[in-house]
Amino acid sequence: MTPPPEGTPGWAWLLAVVTVALITAITSWVTALPARRDAAASRQAAEVAAHEARPNSGGSMRDAINRIEARQVEQGKEIGEIKKDIGGLRADHRQEREDRANGDRNIWDTINRDAGSRPPWSPPIN
Repeated sequence: MTPPPEGTPGWAWLLAVVTVALITAITSWVTALPARRDAAASRQAAEVAAHEARPNSGGSMRDAINRIEARQVEQGKEIGEIKKDIGGLRADHRQEREDRANGDRNIWDTINRDAGSRPPWSPPIN
């Protein structure tokens, strides 16, 4: 410790040093209070986030994400089946159109072939 200035009693010097040290300690403690509160709040928020990130009995975010992922996989499979069904319907429709076109051709071929043997009272074919 620094010796007291000349003419200052030792007890007064000691009292001044202790007072300055005490004021410094109290000021530091008071200014650090908000930081300690923030650290405690951050620690608590981190614990909550860590709890939500761990799967538990169905209530955590991790469980919700797992359910969403599982449902998306199911939907992907269902979409694949729908694609197959639509492909089958298109093939059926294509075959129907081809069959109808062939039937129409056969009808017109028959009409044109039999045009010469038509009865005289039937209207002319244009």
